[in-house]
Amino acid sequence: MATLLNAVGTGVSSVGPHGEGLMRNIYFYHMRLLSEAHYINRKFCPGDPEKHLFGVTRFVTDKEAKDFIMSMIAWQSTSGAGACPVVFLGHAVNNDLDMLRDLQVNLGAVSNIVSIVETQQIVREQGVHGPGSQIGLS
Repeated sequence: MATLLNAVGTGVSSVGPHGEGLMRNIYFYHMRLLSEAHYINRKFCPGDPEKHLFGVTRFVTDKEAKDFIMSMIAWQSTSGAGACPVVFLGHAVNNDLDMLRDLQVNLGAVSNIVSIVETQQIVREQGVHGPGSQIGLS
């Protein structure tokens, strides 16, 4: 599942080189669905799902995942200004959006989703190219 980011109100005035200023102000969560955890993805993401760089893995039911995601999206501002703006970042993000739809989470219907960012677009804009038409996670 994609990384859900909430960096609003962090006081980041510059993202800095490689986004380092922003990265220090982001919360990372890593959920694995119990209903899917026994599958091994050897084709698209080979490797060890326990060896990720961000967050601590939590195994959850589909309902727990949906409830958690919705609570993060609805994160309220400490200033009383309402729900914080949220940026959704994903690699091959259309797959992530399909998975969220399977959980009955529709980011398009949430008013405080300010951007859905595709990592493949970021690297293209930075002039980074993989061996094919799209860059892979590796």
